[in-house]
Amino acid sequence: MAVVINGTTGIDKVQDGSIVSADLDTNIAVAGTFTSTGLITASAGVAIGGTGSANTLDDYEEGTWTVVLEDASGNDCGLSGETGHYTKIGNLVYVIFAFQVSSKSGVGNGLQVSGLPFTVENVSSGSGEPSSGLITFANNLSSVDLNGSIMARANNTTTFLELKYTTAGATTGIGNNHLAASNIGANTYMAGSCIYRT
Repeated sequence: MAVVINGTTGIDKVQDGSIVSADLDTNIAVAGTFTSTGLITASAGVAIGGTGSANTLDDYEEGTWTVVLEDASGNDCGLSGETGHYTKIGNLVYVIFAFQVSSKSGVGNGLQVSGLPFTVENVSSGSGEPSSGLITFANNLSSVDLNGSIMARANNTTTFLELKYTTAGATTGIGNNHLAASNIGANTYMAGSCIYRT
């Protein structure tokens, strides 16, 4: 059996070689293949593998966001270019971003990428925050040992990613150091990504 959206007033249910029409507000239970050549809208969500709220996908969204590089006090770096894209599936948000610094005048410690499209959920345990990503490319940094990577940690209940790194050598913690304005140049370029809950 197959169900075919007819694109106008309802649903055509193909059964035993005959087409049986139904209004769009009619509940139809079918097994088999569902085919549509148009847009399917499910404003209440789509239940997958069960009918409870834990099985319901209730949101999907794609878009862009404006990337801002700032310090912990909210002082912005000048950027000559930036780009940010996101995909939201349920309560998970995947962001990618890139920016080119043009000025860091008046900017201090605690650099962070702000402007996230959705607020980070408060999912901390102790003082740790589990959602994080990475700076996947960077150039024109100042000469400092970042131990090979810069983390982009989603800060709970905010719309920014803290830029953190781990010092080289023996250490008792990771991601405890904030990237500072002194660690970047006036023309630093960075790109990265992060997955976080909202």
